[in-house]
Amino acid sequence: MTTEPGHSVATLLAMLQQEMPLDVGPYRLRASGTKPALFIIDEVVGFCTPGAGQLAPRIGDPAVAAIDEMVRRTDSLARDFASRAYPIWAFRDQHLPDVPEPPYPPHCIIGTGEELLVPELRWLTSYAHATVVPKGCISGFVAHASDLIGWMNAREITHAVVVGICTDLCITDFVNPLLSARNAQLMPTLAEVVVYTAACATYDLSRAQCAAAELPPSAAHPAGPMHYIGLKSMQDRGAHLADAVRFA
Repeated sequence: MTTEPGHSVATLLAMLQQEMPLDVGPYRLRASGTKPALFIIDEVVGFCTPGAGQLAPRIGDPAVAAIDEMVRRTDSLARDFASRAYPIWAFRDQHLPDVPEPPYPPHCIIGTGEELLVPELRWLTSYAHATVVPKGCISGFVAHASDLIGWMNAREITHAVVVGICTDLCITDFVNPLLSARNAQLMPTLAEVVVYTAACATYDLSRAQCAAAELPPSAAHPAGPMHYIGLKSMQDRGAHLADAVRFA
């Protein structure tokens, strides 16, 4: 955590935990009667590899440890899914050089390598039951709503397990409309949306770093509290928060 003069980010996180607690625990997927799918959000070089782009973590950034853990846990869970021939849908953030995404600087531009899955997950491109798609906006649900709904319905998906980066941005903007679509009966078989919290991460940007980069103070983004707020938003809309996902 970073600390600003007169203000502790750790204290802010403790206040959030005290005033609006999360309900997090292990989640078990039954071996029969369920058809789960794993959704991986934007675990690409440009968001996960230190120094790899304008939105990549900085070398030596404390957030790197959480991102590395996210990738490790994602790979482990994805291999569990693959061992059971369960489907996986992976988003790759990807942009054209002349199409901006305000308020962010250019990132994950096609051809730079930033838009590729991290090396640990590139085996997904040869996994028969994986769908790997690019997206050019924060919300993967908005970018691929029709195809995504059809993909889930064709497979009669009952449980959607979600991992990736960033918790409070691309993950929240995928999970919350997915929950609304479920409640609107657009995916009649979908019963649960599970966010695997230990395989989610977000970025860290202190006010001091904003000043050094000539950004406004409003651009500050402490990773711990923002990760927590993202989880709270999804929980409040009906997502299950899991610190472990196991197959019964």
